[in-house]
Amino acid sequence: MFGGPFEPDAWEREHPVAERWAKTNLPWGHGVRAGMLHGIPTLVVTGGWNDEYEQIAKVLVDDGAQHVVLVGAQHRPMDLPAFAEAALAFEAAL
Repeated sequence: MFGGPFEPDAWEREHPVAERWAKTNLPWGHGVRAGMLHGIPTLVVTGGWNDEYEQIAKVLVDDGAQHVVLVGAQHRPMDLPAFAEAALAFEAAL
């Protein structure tokens, strides 16, 4: 269920966990929808490694966000020095 291909033999064991996740308000979502950001300066920083994250960034860009990709950052672009540089440049441009 997490990070691998579908395994039919594992579904019986994973199904209850999948149902629980489907009903859970995930903490990283906070109920924010792209339309809520309209008119609010928004910077989206991704590591360029996950197509799902890049698609989410595209939706936010379509609603006015600025997107910076820090290639090689993987899941933690905030750990690279370029993150602070991007955030400071974004803030300076406001």
